[in-house]
Amino acid sequence: MRPYEIGLDQIDGKYLTAESGKTNVPIEAVGTSVGTAQQFVVEDAGDGYIAFRSMANR
Repeated sequence: MRPYEIGLDQIDGKYLTAESGKTNVPIEAVGTSVGTAQQFVVEDAGDGYIAFRSMANR
């Protein structure tokens, strides 16, 4: 199965962003457009859970 790539936005139009090179920091909705830092792969985490893996930190 091919993974899904998604971008997540909130009501104010900002996109959830995982900044490249930063680890162990919260992700924030600060992006104004969709680039690599705003793209996530949806993965099966097992036991009915999913995980979002950042495309910026591959």
